[in-house]
Amino acid sequence: MNQHTGVTSRNTQMDILRGLTIILMVLGHCGFPGTHFIYLFHMAVFFFVSGYFYKDACSETVGSMWKYIKHKLKTLWLPYALWNTIFVLLNNWFIRMNVYTDNPELVKAVGEEYAVLHHYMTGTEMLKEIVKNLAFYGGTTMGGALWFLQTLFFVAIAYALIDFLLKKSRIGYKHHMIVQGCIALIFLGVGYWSSVTGITFHAMERVASCYILYYLGLLLRKYEKTEKSTFYRVGKIIIATVVLLVCNKIGAIALNINSYENPLFLLVTSIAGWMLLVETSYFINQIRWLQAGLTVVGQNTLPIVVLHLLSFKLVSVIGVMVEGLPVYMVAAFPVLFYGGAWWVAYTVAGVSLPLLDGIVKNICCRRLLQKERN
Repeated sequence: MNQHTGVTSRNTQMDILRGLTIILMVLGHCGFPGTHFIYLFHMAVFFFVSGYFYKDACSETVGSMWKYIKHKLKTLWLPYALWNTIFVLLNNWFIRMNVYTDNPELVKAVGEEYAVLHHYMTGTEMLKEIVKNLAFYGGTTMGGALWFLQTLFFVAIAYALIDFLLKKSRIGYKHHMIVQGCIALIFLGVGYWSSVTGITFHAMERVASCYILYYLGLLLRKYEKTEKSTFYRVGKIIIATVVLLVCNKIGAIALNINSYENPLFLLVTSIAGWMLLVETSYFINQIRWLQAGLTVVGQNTLPIVVLHLLSFKLVSVIGVMVEGLPVYMVAAFPVLFYGGAWWVAYTVAGVSLPLLDGIVKNICCRRLLQKERN
């Protein structure tokens, strides 16, 4: 009974961690003053979490490998391909509704950094973009955050395949993990080389850089200390925060474009970010109302990844109406308004609207399943 309770508590803590991380992602896209700080670790933690939940059984046999690949196709490729396809098909409608714009005045109004101009696409152009998305290549403005699904797919499959081959080599598990670590370091070197030289290959440079983050997530789960005192946990939070604040002054990270100061900088900030969020999640898990809210968010991260950028538009529409601005300015990307408390409104919209969509879908699916069973 106690063991079961411990596992349940741990899973809840991981849901809270996911919830915190996805909120940080939304904050990082909406003009939050601490965006530079968030970018040091928030996406790395997503890869840590994914590696944390990797199961050795996934790469035991050819059958289990195939089952694992099919699962990743369903959970990563399908949402990427489906939602980018939907956004491609909605391109012309988005322009008419000023979600996108082809008006060059937007560049003058908000600057090139926040103005992404679009054009009305023909059926042939749409078909080409859809084919690219089906091949995990391409993307859309409104689906900009889906790069994570693409990268995680290839990282997870690569790790499982290498894991499978190492098991077939019959080396001991300790040596097995050492070899995986060496491979992860080699990949990191390749990813950094790509970052420095600017030589890229269909975003595989991101996969190379992030492979080690996935590996570290698995490693931390296997060798983490289960019994921790409050003093120990608070100490980790303080140390992690100090490390991140120092690193915030030293350099920057943007994993979406495979940009980081150097491999050591990436590893230090990633591990510190993991420490900070894991231990913070533990304490939040003790506060019932906060636990409940973040658990729901953590269990519905995909809708937020997919829809938060689109949800921002509601805030921009309201702002344009209140300020009396030209309607084409709604198309400013990712958000129109910076400074003040606008980031609060954008965050609330970016989390709550997709969350509502995800909850409604879950309720509908459960009711359909109940009807089928009855």
